Amino acid sequence: MKTIKLLFFLTYIFSSVTQASLVNDVNIVPNKNGTTTCVYPGNIYYLNSQNDADEFAIKYSQCSTFNGTIFVQQNVHNLPNLPNLKTIDGSLYVLNQYDLKNFKGLAALEHITKDFYVVGNSGIVNFSGLSNLTNVSGEFEMLDNYNLVDFQGLDNLKQVGTLTIIRNDNLDNIKELNKLKSVTTALTLYHNASLNTIKGLNNLSRVGQIHIQNNSKLLNITALSNAKYTKNDRHETILQNNPNLKECSGLCYLKKNAFNFVVENNADACQDYFSNCVK
Repeated sequence: MKTIKLLFFLTYIFSSVTQASLVNDVNIVPNKNGTTTCVYPGNIYYLNSQNDADEFAIKYSQCSTFNGTIFVQQNVHNLPNLPNLKTIDGSLYVLNQYDLKNFKGLAALEHITKDFYVVGNSGIVNFSGLSNLTNVSGEFEMLDNYNLVDFQGLDNLKQVGTLTIIRNDNLDNIKELNKLKSVTTALTLYHNASLNTIKGLNNLSRVGQIHIQNNSKLLNITALSNAKYTKNDRHETILQNNPNLKECSGLCYLKKNAFNFVVENNADACQDYFSNCVK
């Protein structure tokens, strides 16, 4: 699982890297269309304090594209205000924040070309501030954000490489994802204690794999009735250990066209529905 890879990566970073935020000069590249690409020479830019975030905003405020990866960690309560930033050509990590409540400051952001990790943030309640984000080309992972209640701010998200939602205890719905059309690799919903519906995925039309497991209050997954597998040889759906999951109608396609299909330990109505689907 990519989460494990992330933990090893972070362990390496914390143990072996001297984290200096504002050491090298900014490499500013003007584009023919009048926009500006800013390249950070160190590749990974760390925001370890609010002062770092404020200095980042001053230094990169003109950038329409930031070429590099941004780590927001430790004591940041407001993200840098970057009114022109449309693309992060790299990854964005937001980790272990207590005071950060949302993503205001990134209102212009449209595309993250690699990964977007939101992990271990007890302060974040939603994604407000990201209303223009349409595409995360790599993995968009939300893990252990205990006070995340909804996906407000992701109303225009249309395409994700991998969507992973794990152990967000107060998240009860994902209705703001109603414009999401494609999850190229895998959709994973795991151990979200309050999640009772995935209404909001009604417009999801392309998905590589589906893993929905250990969501104790989940009742209904019929929102996936429009989803078709992407073109690869490893189509997979696993629906497992969702004891209150009753409504699964309209999803026979997922069984009939799967390379691997597992449905077990869900409510009887869901189990019976898939038993009657002829593969």
